[in-house]
Amino acid sequence: MLLLASGTGLLWQAWPRPAAISVVPRHPALGRDLPPFLLTRHDGRPFTRDSLVSRWTLLFFGYTQCPDVCPTTLSAMREAMARLGNVPRPQVVFVSVDPQRDSIELLSEYMPRFDPAFVGASGPEAAWRPLAEALGVAYARHASASNYTIDHTASVFLIGPDGRTHAVFAHPPDAELVAQGYREAAGIR
Repeated sequence: MLLLASGTGLLWQAWPRPAAISVVPRHPALGRDLPPFLLTRHDGRPFTRDSLVSRWTLLFFGYTQCPDVCPTTLSAMREAMARLGNVPRPQVVFVSVDPQRDSIELLSEYMPRFDPAFVGASGPEAAWRPLAEALGVAYARHASASNYTIDHTASVFLIGPDGRTHAVFAHPPDAELVAQGYREAAGIR
C-alpha cells in the first residue's frame, strides 16, 4: 500500500501540467489593432501607438502605489528579460491607471527599481482609456477614509511590431512562459 501511495505521488509530481494556466488563449484583444493614443514616458518623451510599432512590447497597466500585483508583475518581467539571454529584448511598458499620483517624476524614480530599460507611461485617463478598452483592461478606483486603491486587470499584453496583440499572459505572469511566448511570437529560437 505504501508503495502504491509513493508511486501515485511520484506520478502526480512528474505528470506534465498545462502551461496554459499563465496564458489567456482566447482573449478578445488577440489580433486587434491598437487605437492612437498620446501618453508621456517617465523620461518626459511622448509615448504613442508609434512607440509600439516596429518593435515587440510587453505592456501592462498598473500604478506605483499598488501593494502587490504591480511589483510582482514588474519583477516577473525583469526575470523574463534575464531568461531571454542574449536575444533582442522587447520593451517593457507600464501604463499608469493612476495619473493623479503617478507623476512623471514618480515614475522616473519607480521604474529603474525594476530595470532601467523599463518604460513608465502616464497621462490623463482620457488619453489612455482607448488603449485600455481596446485591450479589455478594466479598472476601478476604491476610496477609503484617507487613501484609495485601484482594482485593475493584471494581464501582460505582448504587442508585436505590427501594432497588434500577439499574446496575453494572465497574472501572476510566469517569467519562463513570458520569455518562451515572446521567443515563439518573434520567431527567436
